[in-house]
Amino acid sequence: KYRNVLEATKGFSEENMIGYGGNAKVYRGVLQGKEVAVKRIMISPRESVAGTSEFLAEISSLGRLRHKNIVGLRGWCKKGGESLILVYEYMGNGSVDKRIFDFNHVMLNWEERMRVIIDVASGMLYLHEGWESKVLHRDIKSSNVLLDKDMNARVGDFGLAKLQNAKKEMVNTTHVVGTAGYMAPELVKTGRASAQTDVYSFGVFVLEVVCGRRPIEEGREGIVEWMLRLMERDRLLDSLDERIKEKGSFEADKVEMALRLGMFCV
Repeated sequence: KYRNVLEATKGFSEENMIGYGGNAKVYRGVLQGKEVAVKRIMISPRESVAGTSEFLAEISSLGRLRHKNIVGLRGWCKKGGESLILVYEYMGNGSVDKRIFDFNHVMLNWEERMRVIIDVASGMLYLHEGWESKVLHRDIKSSNVLLDKDMNARVGDFGLAKLQNAKKEMVNTTHVVGTAGYMAPELVKTGRASAQTDVYSFGVFVLEVVCGRRPIEEGREGIVEWMLRLMERDRLLDSLDERIKEKGSFEADKVEMALRLGMFCV
């Protein structure tokens, strides 16, 4: 119930806020004695009642997803026509992007990065093939992969997810959704999401985790184009995150295998 969520987050107080983006803010809270992450999505007046109803129907279904590499949705509620509230399991170690790019956090070492890649692959396999319906995530990226207290990676933020009939190959969307740099060219061109467009995003995510470089950075070429050039010159290992190189605790063959996996996906 909304009042329970309000109480759990101390009235959506600033001190409880742990993240934000787009039209949503995320708060830490305690519900029934358990730590949770509460996502509050503001609904603009332009968004139709039908669209909201469809979203809630899908969220109800996604709440039944159960996998060790998926962030569990614990529940949801709605506050009039102004906001949607999603309650997730709390992930104590934050998002993967912070563990790679934010110097205020302890950086992921090579073994942890490999485990993250394997965990996300496992979660995606479940979404695409292991449940009653195929689930297209449509926004796989480092900020949507969260680490639990044991440093297991879990795919989170199903705000753009779509359920798909098993016989259907693609989901048409009225407008392109996703994050620049992670979207497959065919998705940008046609607006059609598929398991393959999720796999493309996963490939970009793998490259980002191994290289310690964002898909798009100002003044630099995109990560996929950069990797293609290195691949042509047989210099894949040059792309490994410099901080990992300095530590020296990595196996070159596994680095190359991970990079080739990423490139096969894109």
